[in-house]
Amino acid sequence: MNPTSAITRLRPLWIILIVAAIAIAASYFSQKGYDTGLNYDEYSAGEVPMVKQRDSQQLFSLAGSEKAYDTTAYQEELEADRLVIRQANLSIVSEDVQNSVEAITDYAEKVKGFVVNVELWDLEDSPRAEIVVRVPADILMDAITFIREQGIRVVNQTVSGEDVTEEFVDNEARLKNLEASEEQFAAIMKRAGKIEEVLAVQRELESVRGRIESLKARQKYLTQSADMSKITVNIATDEKKLPVVEEDQWMPVVVIKDAVRALIGIFQSLADLAIWIVVFVPVWGTAYLVYRRIKKKA
Repeated sequence: MNPTSAITRLRPLWIILIVAAIAIAASYFSQKGYDTGLNYDEYSAGEVPMVKQRDSQQLFSLAGSEKAYDTTAYQEELEADRLVIRQANLSIVSEDVQNSVEAITDYAEKVKGFVVNVELWDLEDSPRAEIVVRVPADILMDAITFIREQGIRVVNQTVSGEDVTEEFVDNEARLKNLEASEEQFAAIMKRAGKIEEVLAVQRELESVRGRIESLKARQKYLTQSADMSKITVNIATDEKKLPVVEEDQWMPVVVIKDAVRALIGIFQSLADLAIWIVVFVPVWGTAYLVYRRIKKKA
């Protein structure tokens, strides 16, 4: 058989396959680029803030209410329910380290905060100190302003926040499941007759209760950390004694999370593409039938 003639006979099939592939790709990517309805121009930084809910049930109730159609009210409602842990780090040069430490301590107690830790070194030669305080999150910036005033120069200042809303919501869901399991085991315990059955159920019950207590402790920590921001202040009379703060710190945990999200996104995209291919099976089937007919005629 002449290769050229074979290619010529198969040309209609390739054309059909190429057209079908283009149709699928166009439909798929146009669907992926569907307008979300978000107005990016509303944000000065050009970014849409990630909004999550402290209570997943509340998210569903909001979505089903009239507030879901009121962009401003809905956004304010969501923002109020975010659980963000904020903290700050400052390095300042002070003429009197001890006085600065005492002033920061008095301020923390005055605003209903507290001192976590205080360390002082070289008080006679070249005094330096590190003080860690917690203050109410809503006055974090006011506290930073006060601390800045306790030095003659601010060498470094960083303020960061970690949104733990997703973890909090996940933990709440896990708590509900564990509490339901606890009730079931307690009911089984009452009906258990044999000693072996009682011991087996008791072990499971103790395990579930231990996990419940652990999750409750974590929830309490997240809530308190979000309510009370941590401020770490390094103070010295000599700037060279202050710790060096790298602006671009390598945070492997953040890198891992970003990589996992990217990997999940790739798998989701591949799964979506596979669905589109399956849906367009009639197109591929038609192309195959046309090919068979062309082959028979040849």
